[in-house]
Amino acid sequence: EFSRYLSEMANVAHDHRQPWVGESAFAHKGGAHADAARKNPVSFEHEPPEKTGNERRILVSGQAGTSTVVQKLDHLYHALDKRDPRVVTLLHILKQREHEGWMFEAAEATFEILARHIIEGIPKPFKLEERQCIDRKIILPDGGEAEVSDAIVKLWVNGNFRHFPGTGDGPVNALDLALRRALLKAYSCLESVRLEDYKVRVLNGGGTASKVRVLIEASDGTLVWSTVGVSTNVIEASWLGLVDMYWYKLLLDGVEIAENHELPKE
Repeated sequence: EFSRYLSEMANVAHDHRQPWVGESAFAHKGGAHADAARKNPVSFEHEPPEKTGNERRILVSGQAGTSTVVQKLDHLYHALDKRDPRVVTLLHILKQREHEGWMFEAAEATFEILARHIIEGIPKPFKLEERQCIDRKIILPDGGEAEVSDAIVKLWVNGNFRHFPGTGDGPVNALDLALRRALLKAYSCLESVRLEDYKVRVLNGGGTASKVRVLIEASDGTLVWSTVGVSTNVIEASWLGLVDMYWYKLLLDGVEIAENHELPKE
């Protein structure tokens, strides 16, 4: 707690690699590694993380096994068995997506959403019908130029059809504003959600046709969480991360999400 306070006062990011107090000081990733740390922590940890106010973190990746997945979800499902078919299915999807470029160790919110979707069957907070994004260059009266992005989302939320536009500084900002406007009508708690960080990484050397990974860090003013999206289309990858950003907030607040089925438009 003191280390984080010191970083905050110095206005610098807290170093997750610091020994003892960093977020990665007691992180375990590999399947056998994580399982051993659970059964006998002293085999991999120099001291109990609680001694410095830290906590043990289990990172889920393509190296994970069913024991790692169960341990990671222990705070949600205490009696979950590693032989449960749902756990096996979840692990299979994790490994498949990691192979496609997804990175769940840096996007634990997306992992929890996926896990709860498979284990509990929780639905998405909306059903998308259409989304579009347009970039415009405007010539100003003084001869200058301005870049403007417009987005439109059409979706079903709690049985209601929502059609909202958004105009922002770039396509991601426009999409975020349009999606936020559409969801706020049904879920007012999303008002506090803000996108704090946005990162794009090219995953292969295919030039402009490369697959990209988008990592999004969000906050509601109290908690911070990260989501991920992967696609050959940077807008689609960003959309996937934005959807999970809002979906996770609903899960944090325990908001009940109803199945969204299309109804006749008025």
